[in-house]
Amino acid sequence: MRYFSKMLFTAVLMTAFTFSTATIADGIGHSARLEASKSRMQENMGTENVLNNNQLTVHQAYGRTVITGTMYNREDIHADGNVATAAGTQLNVGVERGQNENNVTGDRVDVEGTPGSVYIRVNTVNRGNISAEASGFNAEANAAGSQINIKNARGVVSIHANTVSRGDINANASGLSNVEANAAATQINIENNPSIIRVDGTFVNSGNITATAKGGAAAALAGEE
Repeated sequence: MRYFSKMLFTAVLMTAFTFSTATIADGIGHSARLEASKSRMQENMGTENVLNNNQLTVHQAYGRTVITGTMYNREDIHADGNVATAAGTQLNVGVERGQNENNVTGDRVDVEGTPGSVYIRVNTVNRGNISAEASGFNAEANAAGSQINIKNARGVVSIHANTVSRGDINANASGLSNVEANAAATQINIENNPSIIRVDGTFVNSGNITATAKGGAAAALAGEE
């Protein structure tokens, strides 16, 4: 019985010593990995794309686009053409504009390139009247107090937006073939199937919203969001 107790005590000591040695070795390895990670981060900070637009900040690094801040418009905005877009505030990520599109905005930010994941946390305020007039064989009119457009994101799209629009929103389109008019206090467009989409926030409107489409295949959509 005594012999068994001594053997058990020795085994416990050996196990404790082995665990302690492994913990020390793992700690050294973790420290080395941490330093290497810090070094890579410092190197990549030099290539990080940072854009400041008034109170809006855009960070692009490690396959992520992170956008935070505030956008503000107090002017009346009007756009006309075959494809006409008018917006008080407009945030575009990965969007390429068409050659025939007339895009007029009060406060606008374009983030170019194909994003991986996109994280947006913004407050937007529009205090102007927004109107878009489109005419032609094909015509499209888009009017919005606040507009967020995301295209070709390959990962997560997460949007938290608090928007306020105090002006009237009006979209009119007329043509012979495909005719479309869209009017909204807040408009969020996400194209090309990202893996996950999350949208939340508050949307406040106190203006009149109207959309009118006349012509061939006509569609009109008016709403607060």
